Amino acid sequence: MTNLRGRARSNPPTECSASRLPVGPRAHRRRGRDFLTGAPLGLLLTCPLLVGCAGGASIHVITLEGKRLNLTGPLLATVHVDECYHWVDDQGRVCVAMRGTRGSLLGARFSREFVLSMVAPGVPAGTTRGYTATRQTLRTKTRSGYSHSRAASLSGALVLWDWGKATLRGRLRVIAKQQAYSVLSGWSNDGRVLLLGEFRAVRNRRQGEGILARTEEGGMARASEPVPAAKTEAGAPQ
Repeated sequence: MTNLRGRARSNPPTECSASRLPVGPRAHRRRGRDFLTGAPLGLLLTCPLLVGCAGGASIHVITLEGKRLNLTGPLLATVHVDECYHWVDDQGRVCVAMRGTRGSLLGARFSREFVLSMVAPGVPAGTTRGYTATRQTLRTKTRSGYSHSRAASLSGALVLWDWGKATLRGRLRVIAKQQAYSVLSGWSNDGRVLLLGEFRAVRNRRQGEGILARTEEGGMARASEPVPAAKTEAGAPQ
């Protein structure tokens, strides 16, 4: 994509405690499948995600393209993220970045990785603030063995709360343009996906900026018009 463009108990800043994340609508549990592990969500949701010193998230991805509905395939893919960080950048924007990985018995080349970053203009005046998602808000990249995909937001909403506490909480509902990579055609197959999720982010600018930089590689940098071209050879995944 060249130019692709409930209330919880507060945690003391000096402590690192684990807490449970909501896992989403019950209706999704039968047909969904975890992207990173490949396990049916019905198995994973019996053991809710624990969020500790590195934060965490559950992100659901739903494909919006296609006129046919598969009778047996999963209705959505879910990524359970085990790292999630937030910070305020030099422009005064709230940044959130997360990463989830799973290894493979076949070696590193067949491992799975999901990275996502969000940038929201301005910090909350109080403890909560909602934002309208724009083309600048969200970037994702996914690697599963030799398969690669990436996406950038088009529209949607983001809400943050518990601002000023040890852990920042948030929800997102974003429609994004997604592309897949092929050695023969480069980045192509523009489609749309819906990302839904909840997260808990701990404050760590150094770790977060490293993940955010990954999501902006290969023509994904946030700029005035982050709309992907239909096909491109640039920005091939490494």
